[in-house]
Amino acid sequence: MKQNQQFTQTNVNKLAMNNGEPVHYRQVPTTFSSSIFASNENQNKEETTLIWCDKNIDIHDDTKKTAELLQQVNDYILICSNLDTCLEYINQIKTEKVFLILSGQSADEMIDKVHDYKQVDSIYIFCINNIKYEHYLKEDHKKYYKLVGIYTEHESLLRAMQENIRYLIKQSQATSLFEQDEQSMRILSSELHNFDAFRAFKYVLLKTDYDREQAKREINQNHEM
Repeated sequence: MKQNQQFTQTNVNKLAMNNGEPVHYRQVPTTFSSSIFASNENQNKEETTLIWCDKNIDIHDDTKKTAELLQQVNDYILICSNLDTCLEYINQIKTEKVFLILSGQSADEMIDKVHDYKQVDSIYIFCINNIKYEHYLKEDHKKYYKLVGIYTEHESLLRAMQENIRYLIKQSQATSLFEQDEQSMRILSSELHNFDAFRAFKYVLLKTDYDREQAKREINQNHEM
């Protein structure tokens, strides 16, 4: 994702370890508040963005553990504690697909607002009490078709996200291959069209030369008479 805004550095918080190296979180663009932190100092170079939204989130051991685990699924992670800012940020994304993790309480406040965003590929509820939010998957499952599941453990959440990211990558590759094949067919069709036009043009030239020779012979015959 290309972002024109300038990034400002906050106090460094070591929230995760990536291959033994600390990952420092910093503020996302200054147009957004300090309630969004990114897992990577660089711009996102992936086709996917993982956003974890929980208005009660803070920097503690469980957050560090979750951030570290999530980076095994997707290197670029945004952690957001302000729901309105999170919605605004998602809305300005142009190209990537968003994998959105919501806390239970955040889901109650956000899912209706964010579900139909075209940028959002899938939604995951990560909470302590999954029974409280099961209605999203039961009575309301048709309405919230982007909701993959409700998870209380890191492992099941990560497995679900890995599976969906792999599917998205395969889908993207298949689409790219189809577009390449389609372009190749257009080029081939154009070349065949040009070849047919060349043959027709050659036929006209040959026919014209033939008619000229025929006319010369007829003129000579008339002179001889």
